[in-house]
Amino acid sequence: MQKHYGSTYDKKMNRQRDLGRQVLQHLEDRKEPINWDVLCIRFDPNRTEDIRAVLDNLKDWGHIALDEQGKTIITEIGKKRLDGRY
Repeated sequence: MQKHYGSTYDKKMNRQRDLGRQVLQHLEDRKEPINWDVLCIRFDPNRTEDIRAVLDNLKDWGHIALDEQGKTIITEIGKKRLDGRY
């Protein structure tokens, strides 16, 4: 018997994409760096660890970065992604 994983996988990917967009929008609206852990708590108050994978992906793709103080900022690529230009 073959299991169908498509809908569960699709839901997870859509959720992560949505969460990533929310993080980028939050950083853009905020206009100042924010502590990585504060982002984790803000976007994952139940501490399910879902946000960590999203933040790691955003960082790997260059959409967010850490400043000199180790706080999270949105990059120019992240701003373009948010605007739909990337």
